[in-house]
Amino acid sequence: MSRRRIQDAVGRLGASRSASFSASFSAIVGALVLLSTPAGAADPLPIAADVVLSWGGPEAYFTVDLGTLPTRPVLVVEVTPDASHPDMVTEIEVTDYQIPWGHPGAICPAPETSNVSRSGRLEREMYTCQPAGGYPGTTALVIVRAIYFGVAEDPATVAIRMHGATRPPTSTLTQQVSGPQQAVIPASKDTTIYEDAPSTSNGAGESLWAGMETQSLLTGPLRNSLIAFDVNSVVPATATVSEASLALHVTNADPSFIYQRLLVHRVAPDASGGWSEGSADGPGDEFHGLLSSAGAADWYYRSRPSEPWYGTAGDPLGAPLLDIPFINSPGPLQQSSSILTNAVQDMVTSGDSDDGFVLSAPGATFPFSRRGIQLASRENPVPSQRPTLIVDYSQSVPAASGSIETSALTFINEGQNFRWIYDLDQDDVLETNIGGVCTVVERPASQHAPLPYTYSYVGAPGYTGVDCCTWRIDSADTGTIGTGQALFFHNLDPSNPAHMPLDTDQDGIRNLCDNCPTTPNGPLLGSCRTGTTIGVACHSNLDCAGSGTCDLSQLDSDGDSVGNACPEPGLAASLIAGLGLLATIARERRSPNCRASRH
Repeated sequence: MSRRRIQDAVGRLGASRSASFSASFSAIVGALVLLSTPAGAADPLPIAADVVLSWGGPEAYFTVDLGTLPTRPVLVVEVTPDASHPDMVTEIEVTDYQIPWGHPGAICPAPETSNVSRSGRLEREMYTCQPAGGYPGTTALVIVRAIYFGVAEDPATVAIRMHGATRPPTSTLTQQVSGPQQAVIPASKDTTIYEDAPSTSNGAGESLWAGMETQSLLTGPLRNSLIAFDVNSVVPATATVSEASLALHVTNADPSFIYQRLLVHRVAPDASGGWSEGSADGPGDEFHGLLSSAGAADWYYRSRPSEPWYGTAGDPLGAPLLDIPFINSPGPLQQSSSILTNAVQDMVTSGDSDDGFVLSAPGATFPFSRRGIQLASRENPVPSQRPTLIVDYSQSVPAASGSIETSALTFINEGQNFRWIYDLDQDDVLETNIGGVCTVVERPASQHAPLPYTYSYVGAPGYTGVDCCTWRIDSADTGTIGTGQALFFHNLDPSNPAHMPLDTDQDGIRNLCDNCPTTPNGPLLGSCRTGTTIGVACHSNLDCAGSGTCDLSQLDSDGDSVGNACPEPGLAASLIAGLGLLATIARERRSPNCRASRH
């Protein structure tokens, strides 16, 4: 026997058992109806039934005719226990999708896949995998079972309601126009310069040195290193730097000298231009350099032999940007300071990062043979040890652009057509709430092509917050209208949920974008606009009594930026004024002077 026939047989058996339960408890629960589907039959939507469930009784089975679903369909199943079972838990399962022989296309999910909910409501979005020929002749099995009866125990009567709903199309585009960003910038040039051999350097070596070789009780020749990072090619000139840190790697240090310090100064900028590292590559551990190539930096020259330093040793400027103590072992070294951050900000603003930094290490005069600190250079064979400058920054940029892809929408095999709404003059340019301008290139509904858009920020510089544009989506095939939203984040991380605008009415459109933020009028939840339940939240027209309509889109028929579903500001004022006028007329009619004047 097929699974379908077994299920139908179980349904018929359940009908007889439940009938006896109904008779036994008729004085308590009243007249009940138990729906059972005959073999081979399918029930059209909508379906309404009151069913008795008990521990010894059957589950409730329904074979649903999916051909009676509306356009862009959602199958909605709702189960409501009777008032005496407020804590009852039921399970809804939609399964066993059946397709007629020869029906074009496939149905999703696969026939053996179930959709299950224990919340009392199940929504199966059938449009996401609708067969090529639609749903005529296809069926699904809906099962409702009791999981927990609560304190009232069994049996219980549950009201089962099933209907189809139309899900309006929607999409959300999230883009970080400007915001916290981090740039990890490798060294663009570096070299070691030597006091005791002032015409030598080590620009091509794999090591840098900062320290002193003590040769006597009172003195010793110094080694300084120059290092620069091309900040200006990475960080925009309009950026605000929040933090800068220098990452180095110590490859050798004297473990017995715990007081060794590393100082980092900014190289004094020079109008003649930056220094060059040259091609010299010192021998061995590179504590001694080689004769510098023409134009390279050394102890006396920024560019030998034409451009000397103002002083010597790389022209360290002002107070140290970093003063790092206790360097006596190899390993990574990363330090930040407000002075370093300010220096990098100045490089960004001035466009002058070519001079970089000079590294030095005050040496000890006793005992002899101290050498200082060896660091990995940008030519070091281990990439992770090479110097980097890490810059955290944010900025406001004039424009951001991209395209709205068809794949980002909930349309399946339909044409798309977009139009910016709240566009009062209908020029396809939308002024946003905060200070941006959105433009979009429209295409005919028949074209399945990405739509280019541009967002231009024209508000106050340094704005921190979210801006929004909204578009309307029309379905050429079904006539269904939906809404899409674009959220543009300024100086905020869009991945942080705390930065996402609220959706107070939970209609799928964020308050910032919503033309009716406290009354549902979005693709996930709407409001009844006509019928006998005006203003009631709804998912489809079936939720609105009196043949009412459910507003699930951001339509604004009169172009006043207030959605059709939202109470019009002028309506309340007019109503109050009208009531005031009626009250005045009533008072006049009761007035003796008024009565006398009519004679």
